[in-house]
Amino acid sequence: MIRHRIRHNRSISLGAAIALLTSIAIPAIAADGVLEINQARALAGGISASDTPGFPVTLDATGSYALTSDLIVASISANAIVVTSPDVSLDLRGFTIQGPCPPTGCTGGNGGINASVAGVQLREGRIRGFPGIGVVLGDRSRISRLHVEQNGDDGIRVGAYADVVDSTATRNARIGISVSTGSRVRHCVADSNGRGGIVAGNHAIVSDSTTRNNSSDDALSFGSGILSATGVLVRGNTMSSNLRYGIIAEGPGNLVLDNVATANGSSGIVLGGPGSVQGNSASQNVVTGINLFGIGGNRTAYRDNVVNANGTSAGVSGGTNLGGNSCNGAATCP
Repeated sequence: MIRHRIRHNRSISLGAAIALLTSIAIPAIAADGVLEINQARALAGGISASDTPGFPVTLDATGSYALTSDLIVASISANAIVVTSPDVSLDLRGFTIQGPCPPTGCTGGNGGINASVAGVQLREGRIRGFPGIGVVLGDRSRISRLHVEQNGDDGIRVGAYADVVDSTATRNARIGISVSTGSRVRHCVADSNGRGGIVAGNHAIVSDSTTRNNSSDDALSFGSGILSATGVLVRGNTMSSNLRYGIIAEGPGNLVLDNVATANGSSGIVLGGPGSVQGNSASQNVVTGINLFGIGGNRTAYRDNVVNANGTSAGVSGGTNLGGNSCNGAATCP
């Protein structure tokens, strides 16, 4: 009888333990070890140790995560996803993270993904309709094949030594894509953003990208296709119909190479310090095709550029002509 009671009590304890375990939200892990996130799991919570029900989804452990559905965030005061651990990989798998703002936009709230820690990788999906910044990533991060649109602040903002590739930023209220020191922007599009297309920090690279129809809400240099700082390589880009400049490189040491600047509201290519302008095409811009101004402006060299039908008859202002340029069909430029 005593043995029977012991066995009976043990079975009750085991059953209670199983019930307790099954009541705890256990993250769904795919066969490849990727932790899966969807709308139902976001609302339930428990995706990571510190993740509470509802938004934001908090990812507090290094590893790989992926969406298995769209995420819809109804509150302007909530981010969709907050990453607090470095070296996280998040694959949206083509799904959309939708914020609470209508297509006409809204402001005064949080953004889509906030991952200001280092080494985060984000790819393949759409983030739209948040009152704050669409995506914030930290240093040494990477964004690829991402579409960020109609957010109430910048579209994409990353830290130093980061990569933004094969991505688009469209109709965001401020800057389309903003990168810090030593970062790279490649094969991207920044279209119809409210304060400018691409902003690049010191020693960054902006290449093979398109900026068009970007406007401005205030300062003179904003509303440009590309705004760069010091020692930036700007190569192989197309800038058209931006409210102000196609490219404005404000610091020294910039190399502006093989770009096309067309029909911008001020000058096509502008350098404010010693630098180099080579192999570009600047046409139909409202003021000058190439404007080399400011302290050290005349120490900026230009060569092998084609400048046509801009607002001033000369097409080029300032700088040192190293030859090979064509201005309005003439073999010489000022």
